[in-house]
Amino acid sequence: MKKTKKLTPLPKLLKDAEKVFNAWVRKRALQDNNYFVCKNCSRTFPKEELNAGHLYAVKKSSFLRFHEDNVWGECRGCNAFDDNKVKYQLNLIKEIGIERVEWLNDHYRIRKTWSRDELMTIIKQYK
Repeated sequence: MKKTKKLTPLPKLLKDAEKVFNAWVRKRALQDNNYFVCKNCSRTFPKEELNAGHLYAVKKSSFLRFHEDNVWGECRGCNAFDDNKVKYQLNLIKEIGIERVEWLNDHYRIRKTWSRDELMTIIKQYK
């Protein structure tokens, strides 16, 4: 009798996709592999302080959870304690332009349920 392969549960796939995507974001943020500039406060920090910080948090916008324009290198302090994302938006406008930031602002309320195929694609793309 042939055994069928067990599918990875969706919550685990979601965590795996988030882990891989956030690692990619942190790698993108590093300068000289040792330092990064926080997208929110604009200060320079060692890589040990680096988080993948969302302009629109996952709880607020499931649709933008894995959107490259929504997630950037952010220091631990700003990521954990600074809910005022005005500076983040201003710095993001300098980085990607007003049109792309306005697109994020217009789409953050969309609810998204991620499918198994989408999550597996994210894992492969950002690994």
